[in-house]
Amino acid sequence: MKTRTNLFFVAVVAFWVLGGSALAQWTEAVPVTEINTEYAEWDPFLSDDGLSLYISKGKTDTFYYHRLYEAMREAPYGPFTSLREITELNYSSGHIQDPWVSPDNLRLYYMRTEPPGRWRLKFSERASVYDPWPVGVNISELNALSDCMRGPTLTADELTIFFSSHPTCPIPGGEGGDDIWMATRPDMDSPFGDITNLTEINTTANEGGPSVSPVGLTLVFHSDRNGQTQIFKATRESAYEPFGNVEHLSACDTPAGSATPCLSSDGTAIYFKHGANKGDIWVSYLVRREVAVDIKPGSCPNPLNLASRGVLPVAILGSDDLDVNTIDVASIRLAGVAPVRSSYEDVAAPVSDGNECDCTVAGPDGHTDLTLKFKTQQIVEQIVNLLGELVDGELLVLNLAGALSDGTPIEGTDCIVLVGKVPRLLAARSSDINTDGIVDILDFSKMAKYWLEPTAADY
Repeated sequence: MKTRTNLFFVAVVAFWVLGGSALAQWTEAVPVTEINTEYAEWDPFLSDDGLSLYISKGKTDTFYYHRLYEAMREAPYGPFTSLREITELNYSSGHIQDPWVSPDNLRLYYMRTEPPGRWRLKFSERASVYDPWPVGVNISELNALSDCMRGPTLTADELTIFFSSHPTCPIPGGEGGDDIWMATRPDMDSPFGDITNLTEINTTANEGGPSVSPVGLTLVFHSDRNGQTQIFKATRESAYEPFGNVEHLSACDTPAGSATPCLSSDGTAIYFKHGANKGDIWVSYLVRREVAVDIKPGSCPNPLNLASRGVLPVAILGSDDLDVNTIDVASIRLAGVAPVRSSYEDVAAPVSDGNECDCTVAGPDGHTDLTLKFKTQQIVEQIVNLLGELVDGELLVLNLAGALSDGTPIEGTDCIVLVGKVPRLLAARSSDINTDGIVDILDFSKMAKYWLEPTAADY
């Protein structure tokens, strides 16, 4: 039996959502080699689903000004396998940089330089993810603050925006040098107002390149307050409080300086610009604690009836090293889906020294387990959205992620065997690419150009 691509869906873990006080551990940063070249790769932004990494590229043999590109991959945390230039936005008279894309991939905020030397924040909106990006319009109320606006990053509801300027023409009224600012609006149709300098994190040095978590409780940014440009993180308990707990993320330090970080939407990765070699994209990951997961305890293998309207039982297995009472149940996601019920009971023993698809029918082992119930159709829908057509008898790996009550991230996997067929309504909805309610030739024409995208190696 062949195992298909792992489904690495990840939770928005409690450390980031709640602004936890524990100091998280990060892996030593590594280059994203599949997209880096001898030219300048800057300004990374990872899409909400983790499947696209937007960057700017410039200083090449054929063009100097930075242009926007989108690197794509089939599943989160895998390598990026294709790269396309966003040609509809790029132009020959200036830089296009600092992308931020909405969770539904329909709205793009970015910076564009325009004669005579003005840096403008722009907003572009498209009808579907298969449509090109229209040339953006000015965010005039923010551009009026300075001739050097850049670095837009927003909360998921797009009602709060953070931004900076440039040390050569900082926004008046700041702490000195480049600063990070915040503005809000009551709804998407209103202009931004209530413009505020984040005095709690700004210094007389330069702070810029902000990246905010979806709910606005964690902010990463770069600063040269220690001499070399480094990456920092600040948190707060609610959106109505100032940021605090400013922490230097030393795992992201590089000899040539680190800048323009991007915090992934789940809080588990930071992409940033490494200053050497004109600039490359590097990444550091949040260190997770592995836990034992058993889908359908007492069953081996673990069947998933694609047509079931019931629930899928899952257990996080306790041990001498893991008290499951310390798990934050609200943070748990299986394939991106939250549980509908939970309880504590001893239901199963972990597989010893096996691979991720080994299983056992062994019962209780004397350790309390955290048992969870997930709506089966929500799980099936997530799998269909990622993988498309599903095959009866296929073996898949599902990822469970969450956090302990002290903010420590946890992660575990188990395998399922697909049984039956996807319900017709769900299958039809997943094929309606242009969301017009009809599956026809227009849906396939929308997909066609993406089937022919060049690979990253072509660049």
